[in-house]
Amino acid sequence: MPEDVASIDSLKGTSVNLSYLDLGGLGESTWWRYVVGVVTICTVFISCSFFLCFLILIALFSIHGVMPKIDEATGQIIGLHPMANYVAVNIPSWFLCLSTLLIVRFLHSRPVLSLITTTDKFNWRRLAFGAIAWFCLAGAAGIVGWIVFPHSYKFVPPGAEFFLYLPVVLFFTPLQCLAEELFFRGYLLQALGKWVRNIWFASALNGLIFMVPHLHNPEVSYGMLPMAICYFGIGFILALVTLRTNGLEVAIGVHIANNLFDALILNDVRSALTTESIFVCLSGHPWYEVAVIVVVGAVFYWLTSRYLLKR
Repeated sequence: MPEDVASIDSLKGTSVNLSYLDLGGLGESTWWRYVVGVVTICTVFISCSFFLCFLILIALFSIHGVMPKIDEATGQIIGLHPMANYVAVNIPSWFLCLSTLLIVRFLHSRPVLSLITTTDKFNWRRLAFGAIAWFCLAGAAGIVGWIVFPHSYKFVPPGAEFFLYLPVVLFFTPLQCLAEELFFRGYLLQALGKWVRNIWFASALNGLIFMVPHLHNPEVSYGMLPMAICYFGIGFILALVTLRTNGLEVAIGVHIANNLFDALILNDVRSALTTESIFVCLSGHPWYEVAVIVVVGAVFYWLTSRYLLKR
């Protein structure tokens, strides 16, 4: 694989068959550019997050005359409407998405589409497959959880609040999921491809990277080890199907379906993204969640291999 390649188009008509990991070598791909890229993207995201939180705190202080506090259990600002908290948590993901795309286009001098696929177009069918399959598997796991732990689930009939949240969730959640996928399974996974060629090892490393920032989520209070395994498992399976399908579309679909299911169908009382969902999980069962990730991940990988990788 050449050190620097101008674009995907430059390899069309040749004998070179690009894999998803090969895309990390396109354009200007020296190691220091990836270091600069990661530092820049993370700095932009963290700075925007803190700046937005600062503006909200100042606004609330000017209204109420006292500095509001942050709930240690959920990480949300006390006194701020849950929907406003939800929007505030999601807005920084726009900057994560934009900074990732700009870094790829201008620092690495390669097409932004190369962050997603080895082909010349986005595969919407694969996104739909990932979203529908994962949503159905999550629903099945939710039913089993309700049967095993009936007292841990509360049914909340959809009311005005639910339908008020609905368009907000449908707008912000896909953008937030897209941003995370572009950064974690796009930029970082392709960067790993510069040095790691085994897809299982690359997926494991990507799972560890994905796990670390999510350990700050309030759900971790249910148990550090099992929740760490859950976050690692999600990152691992998303990276694996990305590498197996040579594209990010399936992972984007899975991520969107997973977060929409959590936000609208079955949310947790300690969720970092509080919404009005139809069911609420009142108490976590972290080792059951580990089992769910293992089983659902294995079944989803089989479905992907069966229906998307047919020769």
